[in-house]
Amino acid sequence: MLSINVFGNRINKRISAFFLFCFMMSVALLIGMGSVWIPFETVVQVSLLLAVLLPSFLLALSSSSWLLPSIIATWAFLPEVRRLFDWLTGGYTSISLLSIAPLLVSMMMLIPIIRKIHELPKPVQTTIFWFAITCGYGLSIGFVKNGVASLFDLAGYIIPLLIIPYIYTSKLGQKERDRWLSAYANIAVIVALYGLIQYLVAPPWDVFWMNHVEMNSIGRPEPLSIRVFSTLNSPGPAGLFLSGALAPMLLEQRWRGFLGWLGVALVAICLALTMVRASWITLVIILATYMLTNNSRHKLRSILSLLAFGVVMYVVLSRLPGAEAIMGRFQSLGSASEDQSFNERLAFSMNLIPTLLQNPLGSGLGSIGVGTKLENGGALGTFGDFDNGFWAIFLTFGIVFGFFFFRGVWLVAKRAIVAMKSKSIPMNGPRLTLAVLAGAFVSLIFSNAFTGLNGVILWFLVGAGLVGTYQESDGDLK
Repeated sequence: MLSINVFGNRINKRISAFFLFCFMMSVALLIGMGSVWIPFETVVQVSLLLAVLLPSFLLALSSSSWLLPSIIATWAFLPEVRRLFDWLTGGYTSISLLSIAPLLVSMMMLIPIIRKIHELPKPVQTTIFWFAITCGYGLSIGFVKNGVASLFDLAGYIIPLLIIPYIYTSKLGQKERDRWLSAYANIAVIVALYGLIQYLVAPPWDVFWMNHVEMNSIGRPEPLSIRVFSTLNSPGPAGLFLSGALAPMLLEQRWRGFLGWLGVALVAICLALTMVRASWITLVIILATYMLTNNSRHKLRSILSLLAFGVVMYVVLSRLPGAEAIMGRFQSLGSASEDQSFNERLAFSMNLIPTLLQNPLGSGLGSIGVGTKLENGGALGTFGDFDNGFWAIFLTFGIVFGFFFFRGVWLVAKRAIVAMKSKSIPMNGPRLTLAVLAGAFVSLIFSNAFTGLNGVILWFLVGAGLVGTYQESDGDLK
């Protein structure tokens, strides 16, 4: 019987390999035929898109634990690939095929999820239900009002959320969690190194992009005058990506990557060069929450280590080229009432209250954020540049379904709280989940933490913290 099963598995593998080969040959043939009629730039974009998708597809097909790190790497590096492509071809477009590559790569999580979706614990199904009905409602309103933009916005919310069912269907352990966070740290070090080069040199492809994109908050396209965005789309996403990696790097030695404290210093310096204060505040909240939930005897030593690192980094940053602007951003945190950016955000939030009260059912998906470009000729819509995550969620889903969305977030946090009471699970995972959710809640003051790259980093860190909680007190999580 055993030999029959082994033989059957070999046959299945060969059949899968045959179909994969046929698929790849068909794609190559289609590209070759299409190149006759399709513009060369489009053919290159499609080829790059397929080249990015194929590795993740194979990782998903083989149920590899490296799928999540590959997704994080795609979100980190694809914007820079797109800038290089635009520079080489000499043309800039606000909407590109390469822009959707990170979303498509993230969708590869559906392959292992569908295989084992019946194994999802009941509480996780309940959590997904709250998110699903909220997004379903937002789509029903948004598709009527905002057209195709609603589908793009839906992907921005739903695809990052796939990480949660992926974690629970994969049932990987602490070893994989440590590998994921260490890989994230290594990716962040690469992003930081390029960010330092960008700040000191101003590569021509980045200058080309800065001269064409309509963004006033990225500094001047010359050395020592750029607000670093590294390989990401802008300083905001770069700051979020780096702070998301820096938090676990500071918290646990095993999560620091191959360069250890040197990597931590590089990521911290690059984070400072983004000058994104929201990322600094979010980082502090994550670190503080993690420390407050630490009951070990090493708690004081950990706090002193973090304080010492903070002092050293402050001294280092004060001696960097262009330090005046960086230190000015730090000092502005202590005088919010005199800060123009803070006052503009406050006025923006207050002005939105009447809008929400006049439209309590919400404007639907596609009404806020980058997706508004799809229905606005490539330009951002009225709420394309939105500086408050709380209002973004309630204006999108309405008052009632906005609370439904946060109900789903609370159920995720509750699962971590219950897991912390278990004696069979290491505390550092659930503590990381709670700390990241606390940081995300505060970051909603500045932007929407649950969609796009923000959502991917948030749910990646939250999901990593939930590794190993598969069987924990399901009955207490209704």
